[in-house]
Amino acid sequence: AKCYGDSNGSIAVTNSGTYSVTVTNANGCSATSTSTTVTVNALPVTGTITGTNEVCVGLTTSLNAGTITGGSGTYSSTLWSTSVPSKGTINATGVVTGVTGGSTNITYTVTDSKGCVSPSSAAYTITVNTLPTKPTVTSPTICEGQTATITTPFGVYTYTWTVPAGASIVSQTANSVVVNYGSLTGTQTIKVIATNACGVSSTIKSVNLTAG
Repeated sequence: AKCYGDSNGSIAVTNSGTYSVTVTNANGCSATSTSTTVTVNALPVTGTITGTNEVCVGLTTSLNAGTITGGSGTYSSTLWSTSVPSKGTINATGVVTGVTGGSTNITYTVTDSKGCVSPSSAAYTITVNTLPTKPTVTSPTICEGQTATITTPFGVYTYTWTVPAGASIVSQTANSVVVNYGSLTGTQTIKVIATNACGVSSTIKSVNLTAG
């Protein structure tokens, strides 16, 4: 038979089987223990994480662990983790909360009824989106009856413009409008609302109209 083992009387068992130990002294006398049967249990295997991969700051989204297989077939607990808690946290049931803008990788392990713990699941990246920043608006001083081109910086937002009564929007691009203020004079205002999936933010900008 093949002999193996450590001199301290212990071995690392990786395969199921029947094991015994033989002790030999300096005189060549030996004795063999009674045998013991060792069962090496298979590890559970994590499933593929699914769910919405984006969340707004302050809001939550739920993830699903997918189909867990292997191991004993009965699973006692799932342990979720996040790579960057300052961006997003996750609780024991797989609910992610957005903390600050950025991204974090979510993984989990599962423990079966025999106490065997799976390797970590594949990472699932969650993007945490912020509310729109307050738009900055650039506008000129114009004469009565002229048109003004009013712009905001480009951003990943949708802009909605509101002009005062008596004025009209002549044309519009992704981040600017051309406004005809007609016969209005004095200080007028224009409101711009920036919108993304997480909410809205608005700015009111004054436009100075001088007599022609």
